[in-house]
Amino acid sequence: METADYLAKSFKNIQDYSNLEIAILIAGMTVILTWLIIITMFVYRLTKRFTYEYVTNPYKDETLGLPRGTFRGLLTITLLVVLIVMVCMSLMIDEFQGNFDSLVGAFEVMIAFYFGSKIMNQVSENDKQKTEMKADAKVKAEMHKSGAGPSSESDFEVLGSQG
Repeated sequence: METADYLAKSFKNIQDYSNLEIAILIAGMTVILTWLIIITMFVYRLTKRFTYEYVTNPYKDETLGLPRGTFRGLLTITLLVVLIVMVCMSLMIDEFQGNFDSLVGAFEVMIAFYFGSKIMNQVSENDKQKTEMKADAKVKAEMHKSGAGPSSESDFEVLGSQG
């Protein structure tokens, strides 16, 4: 189906909406547009602050020169606001029910991926530190066997290398 046909079919029944449903649509779009304007002003203010108010921007290598995670957090919150507004509109307008299920599913996948990647980064960092500690303890033990290493048992104790 062509885009023009789809749009014509979508807007064909606008006369069938009640005044309440039209008011809900207008309120939902107003909330989303207001949110986007607020976020745009906030990003503009932060960008201006970190670009022009400092001699050198300490965050120049990050996205938009903002502190690490700022843009990602704003994007996530914006998606959440849009999702909540869309779901609320779909609960109040019968014709919208079921249209936003894929959007909800996509948002759930994004949240799961974000937290899953955070946990995996933490686990891999802990494993890396543990492996380095075990390797250091093994080298010290080999040095002690050959007589070239330290002589006291406390020199072989490495925190976190117990397994």
